[in-house]
Amino acid sequence: MNTELYSTAQMRELVKITHKPTFLYNYLKPSLAFGFIEMTQPNSPNSPTQQYRLTAKGLKHKLKIST
Repeated sequence: MNTELYSTAQMRELVKITHKPTFLYNYLKPSLAFGFIEMTQPNSPNSPTQQYRLTAKGLKHKLKIST
């Protein structure tokens, strides 16, 4: 992920996972719980327009594993 906004479908494309439950429970929920990504609409988690962005913690982690 970069600093742009991503839908769940776009994130699944990035990691090449087509099975929605696998992505949701193995990747999305843990990333949210650890604070690596955040919702753009935290009060409406099931909104069809929900998007996600990398947090400062996520960016720091990304830079750490990239080097």
